[in-house]
Amino acid sequence: MAQESDGVYQFTNDLGALALRDPFPAGPVVVSDGTSLPPRWNIKRELDGILTIWTELKGRDQRLYMSYAGDPRVGTPLIHTSVPTRWKLLFGSDDFHMILAVPADLLAPGDKDGLAIDVGSSRSYPIATELKRLDVASDTQNWIMQSLTWGYK
Repeated sequence: MAQESDGVYQFTNDLGALALRDPFPAGPVVVSDGTSLPPRWNIKRELDGILTIWTELKGRDQRLYMSYAGDPRVGTPLIHTSVPTRWKLLFGSDDFHMILAVPADLLAPGDKDGLAIDVGSSRSYPIATELKRLDVASDTQNWIMQSLTWGYK
């Protein structure tokens, strides 16, 4: 498992950055080119190495956790909720990329090879995200984690 410290990060790939499309309850997590809400994500590592990931919007005293709609299955869309969701960081295709995956203990037997955050199958703008079968070689599952902790307010 990859070791990143607690802090504020931006997750990007060639298509854009993981962001909230809107602040409404259960709103989608999208890949944005800058037209969505700010793509700043807080990471808190638990003792077992599992992460919680959330963002906070200015003027609101509420955490919006990166999550998914229902149980983690292939094709399940990513959303934000007020309830923490557990994630695992894996090494990506090279030294510069990470994969955000569902922890093994949350997977259904048919998904034992893993599920990771990927772009959605449907064409939409901004680009929707969903869970797909873990594929370390997939460009759309590999994210660059840029630390925004220094100088972030």
